[in-house]
Amino acid sequence: LEQLTQLQSAFDLDSEDESEEIFAADTTAEFDSEIIKAQLAQLQSAFDLDKSVSVNKEDNSPQEDALNLEKLTKSLSPGDSETSSHTIPQLSQASTDKLVRVPSSQLKKFNNLLEDLILERNKINAKLKQLAGTSSLLQRRIEQIAGSNTRLKQWYDRASVEGFLRYSQQPTTPADYQSLTRQQQTFDALEMDRYSDIHLLVQEQIETIVQLEEAAKDIELDLQDMSQAVQKFNHTTKSLQNNANKTQMLPFSEVSKRFPRLIRELSLQFNKQINLQIKGENTLIDRSVIDSLIDPLMHLLRNAFDHGIEDQETRLAANKLATATISLEAKNQGTHTIITVSDDGKGISLDKIRQRLHALGYPADEIKQMSEKQLLDCIFEPGFSTAQKVTEISGRGVGMDVVRTNLGEIRGDVAVQTNLGKGTTFKLRIPFSLSILRVVIIEQAGITLAIPANTIKELFLISS
Repeated sequence: LEQLTQLQSAFDLDSEDESEEIFAADTTAEFDSEIIKAQLAQLQSAFDLDKSVSVNKEDNSPQEDALNLEKLTKSLSPGDSETSSHTIPQLSQASTDKLVRVPSSQLKKFNNLLEDLILERNKINAKLKQLAGTSSLLQRRIEQIAGSNTRLKQWYDRASVEGFLRYSQQPTTPADYQSLTRQQQTFDALEMDRYSDIHLLVQEQIETIVQLEEAAKDIELDLQDMSQAVQKFNHTTKSLQNNANKTQMLPFSEVSKRFPRLIRELSLQFNKQINLQIKGENTLIDRSVIDSLIDPLMHLLRNAFDHGIEDQETRLAANKLATATISLEAKNQGTHTIITVSDDGKGISLDKIRQRLHALGYPADEIKQMSEKQLLDCIFEPGFSTAQKVTEISGRGVGMDVVRTNLGEIRGDVAVQTNLGKGTTFKLRIPFSLSILRVVIIEQAGITLAIPANTIKELFLISS
């Protein structure tokens, strides 16, 4: 204590000297809150270190006390104070930049605008695809017109050559001379003009077709440029969508952080030794799902503790460890998040489920025909319980009903597997995100349908 008093006096004296220098330089200067925080942090660490020294004071030699005092003095040296005054504000500024408080309503508006942007992006992609098809059709039509015009030109050239040969042939006999005379009498001079007009029209059509081909090529090049721009736009919106999704995500630890205390209190209350293992605390979950998960997981853990885990004597008699294990794990799998709650307890007795169903009035034949899955699904029915007595934490037949109901509200489901004498596993399957839903588009008879992809088990191609 005497060392701490001396240290405090030295620190106060040092602070007074620094204060005099500050006010002497500029009486209007303000204290830097970060420097004060740094000095307080150093003082706290020095106090903690001195506290640990005073606890073991009886075991320390005078040399060790002197060494500890020297370390404490160095920790509050002016040089270190200056270093802290420069480095700590930077760290504080960096940490401040990482966290920004945004109202949830503002995030919701942002997501709504982003969804509208994605819809418009999809429309642009559809229109671009349609425009590319129209451009291909235009190119084919131009090729057809060019082919027809080529055939027309060939026909015209052949007709012109035949006419030229026919009228340029010299008569060699009196009969040829008479035939040529008759042709000249019936031939109109305007026919040559008509041949010339047809030739000009064919040439104009050829030029028009060439211009159309050039325009079609320009359209195709513009479409290629537009496709590249749209691809960049798609990439940007997809990246924006992924980052926006992250703002809606919270780590699984936001849910699981309350469960260790629950198990600890139940263990003390009911004299059971439980080891709670939590895995995947960094798994991201949609914040809109978080609230709907708390009650189901709470009920599952309570049921695992009360129904699943045996007392220590029973566990030891079954060659099990006295300390039971309850595992809670979360992981992302495709478009879903899988949360598993498992224990190494006694498992679920199917015979007890059958007995309970019989007590509730179910026909014996129907109970006998039920599969294991159907029997296990009965535990999620309202009011169903196999407990012999009602306790503070279970036995009322409400908890498992809450599990399935809450999961159904967020498009999730739950499955259970049990091994008598070895334990039970509950697997919760929830969508990775509620704001985005992947669908399969089906068009038939002019009707477009969108079916959620997570509801499709298998697709079959039906041949005609």
